[in-house]
Amino acid sequence: MTEAGSAGAPAPAEDPAIEEPVAVGDGVEVPATDHCAAVADWDPAWAEFEEEVLRLTNEARAAGATCGELGPFEPAGPLVMSPELRCAARLHSQDMGQQGYFDHDSPDGRTPFDRMSAAGYSGGGGGENIAMGQPTPADVVAGWMDSPGHCSNIMQPGFTEIGIGYWAGAADNPWFNSNVLWTQNFGAPGFGGGACPLPPPWC
Repeated sequence: MTEAGSAGAPAPAEDPAIEEPVAVGDGVEVPATDHCAAVADWDPAWAEFEEEVLRLTNEARAAGATCGELGPFEPAGPLVMSPELRCAARLHSQDMGQQGYFDHDSPDGRTPFDRMSAAGYSGGGGGENIAMGQPTPADVVAGWMDSPGHCSNIMQPGFTEIGIGYWAGAADNPWFNSNVLWTQNFGAPGFGGGACPLPPPWC
């Protein structure tokens, strides 16, 4: 199961105390803040899956794609992993898994852009893809590329940064039917706090 989120300008960040990113595992980085502490000590195998999703996502962007009714996309440049977006993506995958839900909006009403801002990310555009149950990076990227909304998020040339969060822990909800959750958060930091230059549905 996958779901693509609409995108827009993240809400202004509440001036989180951003420090130098801390390396965790095999080159994994999230900001060394209290907000991101819960996803700093990440399973190295999960981090490797996230890096593989980044590689496959950039392969898809380099090749160009037709995203169903949303039309063809020319090849786009590679995305760079953002520590702040990675923190937001990990926290959302973890939260969905532990609380047993599958949605872009958190049960407390936070949107993807609220979560990006809370992690310290600021920018003028953003998007989110989520997925549940796919066992490998290849499976989840293939599923996203087969869905017009997800595909268009991946192929959007205005996005330059990404955060990826893979979670496969124990769910607190015994009725939840999956303990495998994926999140991609996309950003365009160069747009600052001004008007978003991306076309709908990204703004």
